[in-house]
Amino acid sequence: MRNARIENLSEHSLDVAIIAHALATIANVRYGREVDAERAALIAKIKEEDKAKLRAAMKAKEQKKAPKVEEEDEKAKLLAKIKEEEKARIKAELLAKERGMKDEA
Repeated sequence: MRNARIENLSEHSLDVAIIAHALATIANVRYGREVDAERAALIAKIKEEDKAKLRAAMKAKEQKKAPKVEEEDEKAKLLAKIKEEEKARIKAELLAKERGMKDEA
């Protein structure tokens, strides 16, 4: 509920509970309703925590997927590098063998 700074889950849940309590109190005082303000605050807090847990689980799931893509990219780069190094090594060996054959002849 804040946009000027980062807010943690506890602060956000508390803000939601306070607003729910305030709205229930206003309904009771100004409009003559019989709303249990404490229950409204508790329900709001529980609901916000459940939503936050769901968001956290979804974020963790996305993070598990993302490294795989990066990991695959890293593997491909490493494999390409190894292939290039292997090509260079083989080429050097072949050149050395050719030189060795020329020296023998």
